[in-house]
Amino acid sequence: MKSASNYLPGALAGAVLSLALTGAASAASVNVTLTQYSGNAAGIAAAKADQAIFLGSNVLKASEGFEGFTGSPKADSGGAASHATTNPVVTGVGTFRSLAPNACGASCITPSEHLQVRAGNTGSTAIHGRYNTTAGGMNYLDSNDNSGMEWEIPAGTGIGSFNRISFLLTDLDDVGPVTFNITTRGDVSSATGTILNSKPANGTLSLVTMIFDQSVSDLYVGLNIDHGDGFGIDDVQVSAAVPLPAAGLLLIGGLAGLGAMKRRRKS
Repeated sequence: MKSASNYLPGALAGAVLSLALTGAASAASVNVTLTQYSGNAAGIAAAKADQAIFLGSNVLKASEGFEGFTGSPKADSGGAASHATTNPVVTGVGTFRSLAPNACGASCITPSEHLQVRAGNTGSTAIHGRYNTTAGGMNYLDSNDNSGMEWEIPAGTGIGSFNRISFLLTDLDDVGPVTFNITTRGDVSSATGTILNSKPANGTLSLVTMIFDQSVSDLYVGLNIDHGDGFGIDDVQVSAAVPLPAAGLLLIGGLAGLGAMKRRRKS
């Protein structure tokens, strides 16, 4: 791991981690950065501002804040859910499934092997340190104390090609020592890297960004955590670089042609 990133000004000091997952020469490589923030309104605002900076001039291809689902409230903890979530959870940014084995803890909702959309904000409605990060919203997707999540963006979903992903995680790794890994495959050759192995404060917020060195359209991301802990995910963004206009391509081609003519004249 290495320190990274000049575009994340709101981060907690010393909490920016990065890793590069490199596959075969014919496949994309990805640089993953995790940045931590305090789990309060100011921390959320800083993380969202940094996420907007990361998006930059990219085109937002798809996003998901889980507000289209019915979230289970804080009272649904350790018992039958009022609003059980199907497995997989089909969203605007692909499908999410739980990773076995599950380790049903204090935040678990039955069926325990499923992920769960929860409804709670920071403060009194936060659920075991996890909370919504969407402005004006309530929902987020909870790992339900499973060992993680499988997230797939298969080709043909309508999203198309993309080269950047970002999302927010809540309450990650707070029981320690817990190892959080990110796995990728698909258009990115299979690779795994440890992005966090620590014990941050309960409710700490994390912004994860992923930059691919070439466009991809078929992706698997595994968010893997040691059993006995959980986390929430919210505000997922999938984006692509702005394509160069045709006029710009013609200009580049014309300049290249002029350069070739000058070289021929000199020779």
